[in-house]
Amino acid sequence: MSGSASDNKKERKAVTHGDGSGIEARSTQWLPPLSMLTENDDVICWFARLEAFFKVARIPDCEKSSVVFMYLNEKIMMEATSRGITPETEYSDLKEKLINQLRVDINHFERRVELLRASQGTRENIESYGARLLTLSKQAFPTATQTTQTQMAKDQLIRGVNNNKIRELLVRAEETPFDELLKLARQEEKVQDRMKSAACDAAVSVLASQPNTETQPARASESRSTAASDRIAAALEEEEEQSFDALAVRADSEQDIEKLVCEFRRLLARSMRLRGRVANSPPEQLSDAACWNCGRGGHYRRSCPLANAERSRRPPNRATNRVRTLCNKTQGVVLSVNTKWAAELAGKVNGRSVRFLVDTGAAVSVIRESEVNMAGNVRISRHGSRQIVAANGECLETVGTAELDIKLGDKFLARHSMIVARNLSHPCLLGTDFLRPRKALIDLGDGRIKLDGIWLNLESPHTPNDRNQREAEQECDICLLETVTLPARTEVIVTGKSNANWTTKDGFFEPAPKLVTNHSVMAACSLSRTHRGTVPVRLLNGTDTPITLFKDTKLGTYSTTYSTESTRKTVEAPNAESTRKYSELIENMAKLSHDVPHTIRRRLRTLLWKYKQIIATDEYNTGRTNACKHSINTGDASPIKQPPRRIPYHQKETVRRMLSEMTNHKVIEPSCGPWSSPIVLVKKKDGSYRFCVDYRKLNLCTKKDAQPLPKIEETLETLSGATWFSTLDMASGYWQVEVADEDKEKSAFATPFGLYQFRVMPFGLCNAPATFQRLMETVLCGLHWTTCMVYVIAKSQFRPRA
Repeated sequence: MSGSASDNKKERKAVTHGDGSGIEARSTQWLPPLSMLTENDDVICWFARLEAFFKVARIPDCEKSSVVFMYLNEKIMMEATSRGITPETEYSDLKEKLINQLRVDINHFERRVELLRASQGTRENIESYGARLLTLSKQAFPTATQTTQTQMAKDQLIRGVNNNKIRELLVRAEETPFDELLKLARQEEKVQDRMKSAACDAAVSVLASQPNTETQPARASESRSTAASDRIAAALEEEEEQSFDALAVRADSEQDIEKLVCEFRRLLARSMRLRGRVANSPPEQLSDAACWNCGRGGHYRRSCPLANAERSRRPPNRATNRVRTLCNKTQGVVLSVNTKWAAELAGKVNGRSVRFLVDTGAAVSVIRESEVNMAGNVRISRHGSRQIVAANGECLETVGTAELDIKLGDKFLARHSMIVARNLSHPCLLGTDFLRPRKALIDLGDGRIKLDGIWLNLESPHTPNDRNQREAEQECDICLLETVTLPARTEVIVTGKSNANWTTKDGFFEPAPKLVTNHSVMAACSLSRTHRGTVPVRLLNGTDTPITLFKDTKLGTYSTTYSTESTRKTVEAPNAESTRKYSELIENMAKLSHDVPHTIRRRLRTLLWKYKQIIATDEYNTGRTNACKHSINTGDASPIKQPPRRIPYHQKETVRRMLSEMTNHKVIEPSCGPWSSPIVLVKKKDGSYRFCVDYRKLNLCTKKDAQPLPKIEETLETLSGATWFSTLDMASGYWQVEVADEDKEKSAFATPFGLYQFRVMPFGLCNAPATFQRLMETVLCGLHWTTCMVYVIAKSQFRPRA
């Protein structure tokens, strides 16, 4: 034993290397082994043991991070590496990051403590208490299943309810689902409230007794005083019973509310007179008095201190509170009863459906506390509470403020700080602090509101029927006046008749969708004026065969208002960036020679601003047409697969950016087919690059389209004699034509970042010019060769000599 101990001491001694460096050799054989760090360990305690290990083993600072990595399990090590933690990381930074990675979320711990300590409030009903427990359970155990969360809330509901009879009921029905359990408890709570109201004793204040100097017999004075007090107490009990019975009256109109308030005021005034008689009654002889409550002398039961102490501990009766509230309020309370003409919005608060009341007379936005509790995961800031004065002069009891996500309709989404209040007549109220910053515009005639340029429909019990009635009066169907035959590829103006008794009305014609699906005929939207119940309608037969439309065929609808509900939902206000781009483009297009009059310049700018939607602000700001689709007919040819070509390193980032932009704008999409063509970047004059695909091998096996293109000789002959010319050029015109779904994989191209295919017609395909020429001739049918010339994506308008 002595030899072994001596050897261990020698191992622990410091030795000097031969080079004289003086570095001490360490031996950790005598130290206990350090445990591996896992997810179940307390990371703070583990680091405390580790630092003690460092101190005893004399580990230098440069090696501590490497030692920590030796004692991390595989899962923690992989997650730490993904967060950028390496053995070369400074020990202090490594320790802080690992602690943040592994420690228990302190918010969850606080919610668990709050859940275990949550008890029913004095004025909190059982439904609100259950909803609060369920929210706390979800916040305390976010990773648990819904069944576990509900069970935790149910257990705390049984422990924290402040009524013993309700607790016994909950224990007997413990296996009942949580929602049904709350319903049973609420029913029992209502029964007990009624019983308490029926058995409520009147609280009568009695002045302190004074010495009696009269010579009357004590028992006679006591008898008279007791009899008078009993009569007054009986009258008070009768008054309060009448007050409680009045609570059961249902107020269906403003007159009922006014009568109810007046009745309560009368009862309260009479009750106060009775209480004053008790207070001003002659002093009693209490020397021989006996209390029937505690059995002691010197006082009566109504003034027993034990009874008063028990009454003060008793939770306040909600019925009495309602009586006092109604008696104290003025007639302004009737404003929340009749909501027939209220302007409401349907929306959501933190994902929960809520109806919003639009109130331009309110300076702030307010939400009911129960709605916030039901929304969940909402923190109410208590220090931000304010005092709010209602329209009737009463102060509204507020809890605090909360930041809430508000969604109105399908498009409008905003985050706003709202005041949380109790006993609010409406779930949520939107005030001017919400409406003014969003430039609210309310149109009560049409039942809609505009927020940040987005039109939303207002809802109320009266608005839908009223709006439908007005729309029925202002809209009518337009049917064909007589049978007509439309030649192939021809535009014809026909006469439609209305079923309304209108002589002359300006309105908007909108074609029926079934006109295209059932008859293959397109109709144009137009603004026109009725003449003896008839309306002109433009019809286009774009097929290769004549089409006959019979009499009374429905062509569309005619509205005397120039806006429809469908257009209101889709129109959005342009942002500042798009407006700036339009302004720059229109100013460049309106640059004319100096001899052009100012009035002509102004009219040109007005025309360009009117049709600014057809002006492309960039290469991706183009529309899409479904008039025709491009097909790549390769017959029975085998798929062609070409490998990607090498791209210079300095151009790879450019390719990545172009692919990302085209994917985001739905020009291309990832592909997994057998076809593949290489890409080429072509440098433009301005130094930028054009993304091109080499489709030469694909074009060799593609069947050619015989669509003819205009000849230059015929074009010049048509333009001879014209005096005015103008041109229109399509911006990325090919990208406005979709590729047929079955041929998209043939447009695939290979890049260093994967295989992609075009969703629109790409440049470089042999039949692309023919497809676009056919599209232009179809769209401009009836105008081609007369007022305009089309050559693929360029159009030239001309006017013959007058």
